Order: sequence, then structure tokens, then C-alpha cells
Amino acid sequence: MGKIVAIGGGSNLPRIDREIIRLAKKKRPRALLIPTATYDRPDVYDAFQERFGAGYGCSADVLYLLKNPPSLRVIREKILTSDIIYVSGGNSLKMMRRWRRLGVDRVLEKAYQEQKVLCGASAGAICWAAFGHSDSMSFYNSEKWDYVRVKALGLFPLLLCPHLDGENRGTSFCEMIARHDDMGIGLDNFAALEIVDGTFRILSENVTASGYKVYRKGNAVVTETLDKGTRFKPLRLLMERNGHA
Repeated sequence: MGKIVAIGGGSNLPRIDREIIRLAKKKRPRALLIPTATYDRPDVYDAFQERFGAGYGCSADVLYLLKNPPSLRVIREKILTSDIIYVSGGNSLKMMRRWRRLGVDRVLEKAYQEQKVLCGASAGAICWAAFGHSDSMSFYNSEKWDYVRVKALGLFPLLLCPHLDGENRGTSFCEMIARHDDMGIGLDNFAALEIVDGTFRILSENVTASGYKVYRKGNAVVTETLDKGTRFKPLRLLMERNGHA
């Protein structure tokens, strides 16, 4: 069992960031950014250094995987010597394909088993779930595209939708749930799903941002707002179709 903080989206997330740091249980955690989904843009790493390096005193590093990718040995060393692995938002489909090609997926699974803190927003939240409700096709044709169901790492058995409070996201997510009969977790911007050793809770930066359990029951799709408390609950409650989690 391991630690995951899957963030729905947004910037300026001090409460969620502090919880990520707390989970690392180190005075100066080693924080690694994997910006594959943002096409390895250097400015994304600059912002990460400012946020977790200057802001929280972490030792920040980056793992670029697109142009001149490192060997699997270097990939393993960077990931498994880090305390926090943060995945950027962006193109989930491209990211997962690249990870599988290079063997990054298997290394991240080992990092989970070794109790590294796995986290990220949007695509960086999708990657830890079984599947993600993704806008990846918009990166290939910004005028004509639809949401797709991306196969992710499967560290928890849910279909995850970030930015649930975004335009038309909830409607499309419910349609995907109805079509595939997945158990779903939806996250607003500024909300996060925190998983620790088989338990979970919802973190939020404000009073409106929430998490939601979404599933098909008969011919209907049910959406339940999840409690935003300090208490952790068994993760299995998110897989049950009856009763509130």
C-alpha cells in the first residue's frame, strides 16, 4: 500500500502542498517532477522549483522523457531515490504511451510499493487511477475533439475525472460512466483525493471545491458528494454502489 495525492486542478494549493510535504516525512524531501504530459516544457520545471524548492525547502529535480530519454537505470535511480514524485498536467494519452514504452510505468508502481508520495494535478491525477476522463484529443485537434477514456497505472480501481467543475466535464463524465459501468471519482479544481495505505479522504482549498463518487445504478448515473473531513475512511467505500462513502 502507498501514498497518493490526486489533484483535480488549479494553482496556488497551499493546503494540499503542505499535506504532500507532510506525507514525505522528511525535513528536506527530494521532490521529482515528471512533466511528460506538458511536453517536457522547461518553464513547468521552473514553476515547480519555485513552488516546492523555494516555497517548501525541497530538493527539486526533473525527469525529462521525450527528447533524448535517459536509460531505464537512470529513470529508476531518479524515481526511487525521490521522496515525492509530482506529475504535471497536460496530455494524459501521450504521457501513458511514453511511460509504457520506456518502462516508467513499472518503476512508478515500485515507487508506490516503496511508500513514495505520488501526486499531481489533472493528467498528474489521472495517471494513478485505473482510467482517466481525458481531454487528450484536444492536443491533436483543438477544434474537433471529444473526451476519451485513457488507461492509466491502476494503483486504485477507479475512473478519475479532474476539473469536474469545468465546462461540460460533468455531463461527459456521467456519459462515460454509463457507457463503461466504471466506478468513478470526480474532482473539482482545488480539490484532491488523498490515499494512504488503503484509506482515503478529500482535501479542499476552499468551501466549494469537492470530490464526488459517480457510478451507474440501473439505468441511472448516481453522483454522491464526498465528505471533506479530517478523518480517513476505507478506500473500499469508493468501490461500493450503495450508501455514501
